Amino acid sequence: MNEAVSPNAVCRLGLSDLAVGKEFVSSRSFSAENTKMAALLSGDHNPVHSDDGFARSMGFEMAIIHGANISMELSRLVGHHFFVDGTVAWEANLKFPRPIYHDQPVKITLAITEIDGRKIKFAVSILNAIGKICVKGELVVIFPG
Repeated sequence: MNEAVSPNAVCRLGLSDLAVGKEFVSSRSFSAENTKMAALLSGDHNPVHSDDGFARSMGFEMAIIHGANISMELSRLVGHHFFVDGTVAWEANLKFPRPIYHDQPVKITLAITEIDGRKIKFAVSILNAIGKICVKGELVVIFPG
């Protein structure tokens, strides 16, 4: 089964609605203001996220979004957008092979790879507008009992 839930659809699915192979897709971009808020919440004020000149000195084209933006977006998607209230992220392992720049559209895909009772494991991929992987990894969530 490789059933995809349409981009940005608010589904509010429960555990009985899920199957291995089902995909959940969302798209968005992150503004400089989103990154500023992530820095405030995390306490990580690395200038690579806010200063284009500093980011260029680090080898990037411009300032890059904060990794906390990705964590918060994944939390929003699993905790409210796609699934029922009470669904929580349990474990995440993410790699960032390419930067995501402010206001750059990305496509976020969560694909179910394993179901073990109330724990669901997803493959996570975030692609930029030209289809290059910017974030990849795994996310495990727990559904309410």
